[in-house]
Amino acid sequence: VWRDLRAKVGMGLYIEGRADNPGHFYPLAEVSYNLFDGIVVPFAGVRGRTEPTTYLSLYNENPFVMTFPDLKNRNNKLELYCGIGGAISRTVSYNVGVNHFTWANFAYFVNDSIASVGNRFAVVYDDLSALNVHGELAVYSGEKWKANIRGDYFHYTPGREARPWHQPERKIFASWQYILGNKLIVGMDLFYLGTRWAKSNVAVEGSDPQEDGTYHVELKGFLDANLKVEYRYNKRLSGWVQMHNALASRYQRWNAFNNQRFLGLMGATYAF
Repeated sequence: VWRDLRAKVGMGLYIEGRADNPGHFYPLAEVSYNLFDGIVVPFAGVRGRTEPTTYLSLYNENPFVMTFPDLKNRNNKLELYCGIGGAISRTVSYNVGVNHFTWANFAYFVNDSIASVGNRFAVVYDDLSALNVHGELAVYSGEKWKANIRGDYFHYTPGREARPWHQPERKIFASWQYILGNKLIVGMDLFYLGTRWAKSNVAVEGSDPQEDGTYHVELKGFLDANLKVEYRYNKRLSGWVQMHNALASRYQRWNAFNNQRFLGLMGATYAF
């Protein structure tokens, strides 16, 4: 740290202990400069890392994945990033930037035809590069309410695969929460995913087979909203109601699987 300049330089070493993939070394560096008392903070950096791929991580991403798929750790070879962030006031902050990712062993989900009839997903690994442009705005007003919105645009360049399966070009996420009288908490999450392409080893109606015998399907973008209302009777006892897909949108997050049109949950919590 020197005046308003901050810089850090280091390295990352990830050891997997496998003969075919013993480990990886990555540079880690970042620099930022504080302008106008934090209103404008330009930054840039480079980093890399290895992310472990487990059965649980694949299931959490796609619950329809086939049992015991092949596991390969994702290699985030290189991430270059730059942007501008800062706080306009005590209640408003922002961040805009550009990232460039280079991945090896990126996991795609493809409709399987060997261990299922297309209702399970096999995992296919491939190289992938992505250019990401994003912007985020957050508003925070004490303990009463807070809100934020973030938008992302991606441009992908896959390796062997024809397209980046199930990866959206556009993503928008917004959240809002309000506390009324320290008793009633109202919150909402709103998110949008743009069009995506899916790959299926099973015949798809209205789609012609490719040269390799697979089928490519374009999935439409969708808008979804979740609502939550919680009433805190005291510090120990509270009751809540949640509404998932409150807009009752009809869409497919994963190819051939229609989403739940509307789901309502209610319950109570008690702390001992």
